[in-house]
Amino acid sequence: MMLLPHFHGKAVEGYSDDSNTFIIRAGDIVHIHSVDNDQLLCCNTDGIFYWIPSSIVTEWTPSELIPPQLPLPPVPDSYAHIFSIPAYNPPPPPVFTPSQEIDAQQTVPQQSAELSPQVTTLEQPQEDAALSKKKGMAVTELIETEKVYVNDLQLVIEVFINPLKQQRILPEDQIALLFGSIESISGINSVLLQSLVAGASVPTALVSMLSYLKVYSTYCANIAQQLATYNKLYAASKPFKKFMDTTHKNPKLRKLDLVTFLSKPMQRICKYPLLLREILRYTSPLEPDYNTLKNAAEKISQLVSEVNERKRKEENSARMFELQNLLFTPEGRLIQIVKPTRKLLIESEIIEHSLPLTAISDDNWSSGQTVRWILFSDVYIRATQSLLSSLISSKLTLKSYNHISDVCIHDLYAQKRSKNPQRVLLTLNRSDGSQEQIMATIKNEGDKKLWMDMVASAKVEIGCGANVPSSRDASSSISVNKGWS
Repeated sequence: MMLLPHFHGKAVEGYSDDSNTFIIRAGDIVHIHSVDNDQLLCCNTDGIFYWIPSSIVTEWTPSELIPPQLPLPPVPDSYAHIFSIPAYNPPPPPVFTPSQEIDAQQTVPQQSAELSPQVTTLEQPQEDAALSKKKGMAVTELIETEKVYVNDLQLVIEVFINPLKQQRILPEDQIALLFGSIESISGINSVLLQSLVAGASVPTALVSMLSYLKVYSTYCANIAQQLATYNKLYAASKPFKKFMDTTHKNPKLRKLDLVTFLSKPMQRICKYPLLLREILRYTSPLEPDYNTLKNAAEKISQLVSEVNERKRKEENSARMFELQNLLFTPEGRLIQIVKPTRKLLIESEIIEHSLPLTAISDDNWSSGQTVRWILFSDVYIRATQSLLSSLISSKLTLKSYNHISDVCIHDLYAQKRSKNPQRVLLTLNRSDGSQEQIMATIKNEGDKKLWMDMVASAKVEIGCGANVPSSRDASSSISVNKGWS
């Protein structure tokens, strides 16, 4: 598996899981997190991670969305070696003896050109055998990848956790923060693997462990904190840094670092639904374990949805507390960001242009200022980061703060007012009834669509209607002064 920082691609066909936890439509932009060596992509949308076949994603390009602050390894030089699956050769058709051919001819009525039932029955065993073989291959894949996964979890304990405890490089509380519940997960999945190797059916083994697998929900929700703890310790503790630099040379780790191993539980739980769907695909509805397998796939998909939802909420909350300490008014006062009902929806760096509205149709816009756009469920914020503050801290200075009902984003390309598909016009209503209109360039079409959709959804959610349609003049928006909080 390879982690890919800040990439997105375009879906060439639709795709969804059994419970419609996620739905991808042809033409959608997907944000790629990692690539597995069996032709699967781990992607995320709005914080939800899922696995999809790599064959449905094309046009890989660097993403411009503000990425999660995770230490990811560099993008590989080539992906050609990743996308290879051994070709499957179906068994040859049955060979008839002369006596069998004569018997078959005698059973066919001479007056009818229709095929006899006997021909169908001769083909059916071949189809059943092929289906059974593919199902066996899918089951084997699940078990073999489970072996690799459990071995990796045990490596974390053997190579990292135990030596850190024995050498007293870190106190117990910091070790707990760094590794979370990975030891519990290792024990649970070891039992699951033993059950599978002993011959238990896949659905039976998984369903019996389902209640224990819920520990993944806590682990995945805290993964960002674990990675932040790693970065902090690596930068601040010389003994820890020395230990990590030495341990990463261990050949057992296959040149993978601790960050990669800590991410594996999140990737594995997201992969179970895809593996089960593949087994179910080659299971006949007439087989006795079909319903049990289908039920297991649905329950695992529901568990993954719960894991993703909790992870998204935890990361959203953590980022909001970060912004609470970073955003200041021009006078130096902190802004109240954190509220019980407020959610962070999207955050991007946008290029704003100081041009008169008469220049909209002129596609030779001058270079502008980079401004941080932050959209919450009820308010929209613009902020800047000076060169000095970016070198010393992440302090952001407020440029504007508007209730979502006072915000409209117009797609200038869709309105045929610009030939550049990345251009938008932002309209902000002021408390005195006037408007501020800002021409901006969003760095790619996927991000532009996401911003348009998010603003519209937020306005509908609070009951003030979607974004102003292109046929309606922006000046008809009502100005509401909501203050700074």
